[in-house]
Amino acid sequence: MNNKEAIHLQFPYMGMLNSKRDVLEIQKSSIIISRSMKNYHELKKEEIKKGKLLYKQIKALLLTIKNFQRTSPKFELPESITRRIFPEKSFEPRIKKTGADLEKNVHENSIEKELQEIQNRLRELQRG
Repeated sequence: MNNKEAIHLQFPYMGMLNSKRDVLEIQKSSIIISRSMKNYHELKKEEIKKGKLLYKQIKALLLTIKNFQRTSPKFELPESITRRIFPEKSFEPRIKKTGADLEKNVHENSIEKELQEIQNRLRELQRG
């Protein structure tokens, strides 16, 4: 072929118009997506900054509370007042349980659990 000979391709007008429309729609969509991504990144950076600020403020607040607790006087309300304020709570002294007591409670709980399972099985047998 000679350089002087031109090759002409003929496309249907509607097909070409649709293709051009599709290309423009793709470009439009890619611009919208890139704008959304940029907005997302900016919002994420802002969120991180605010999170760091919130963390610092909470840390300062906790430090202030600890200092307040350390410097404030310690006092106990008389039992008569505490019973009036908190009538549902019993203020009996707590007895620390030893390891043997804890094991006994766990063993009693497991026995009760097994008994409950057996009763459930008996009920199922009576139904069926």
